[in-house]
Amino acid sequence: MQESSFPVRRKRVAGLKASDFLSLHTECRNGRHGGSNPRVKAIDFFCPSFFCQFYLSVGLFRIMADRESIATSRFKCTARDRACYEAGIKMGTIYHQFVGTPVSLSNVDDLERSIENAIKVQPFVSDAKVKIDRLGFVKDGDRYSYKSLTGEMIDAVVTIVLENVTLVSEMRYDPEMGYPLMFISDIKE
Repeated sequence: MQESSFPVRRKRVAGLKASDFLSLHTECRNGRHGGSNPRVKAIDFFCPSFFCQFYLSVGLFRIMADRESIATSRFKCTARDRACYEAGIKMGTIYHQFVGTPVSLSNVDDLERSIENAIKVQPFVSDAKVKIDRLGFVKDGDRYSYKSLTGEMIDAVVTIVLENVTLVSEMRYDPEMGYPLMFISDIKE
């Protein structure tokens, strides 16, 4: 059995900056171990999968604190505009990710919580509430008594807080339109 070289590996890369990790990851992913990059030569004994899974994550952890300023610099709009954009992303996620999901009375509560939790982990979401219309579900049905989730069944409210903007977006079936409408119901600065 080969002795682990983990302590040696850690010591060899301790002086690298986050940008070095990204550069090394690119070299690793392109199969150039050693190459012309002296930093890659210094650690060419790394198993690429070990490097990619452990050391890259350590390097990315260092730059995660900067990710918001990087993202903000990409948006050439106001905080209000970006909050509207973020709300649209969340509404689209609810509709396009979950429509078609098999649902019955036995799992509808779990599906509502799952959708809420999937939205709450996204940037700038302060709250998410989802209700699924239970009309048409068969009580005490058999294994074939389920439906596929449709946009018409979803009632969702998502609150976005970005800088000084608080925005409430909603999605629900509009019978007058015959359409599951997504809209901004409130925005405050």
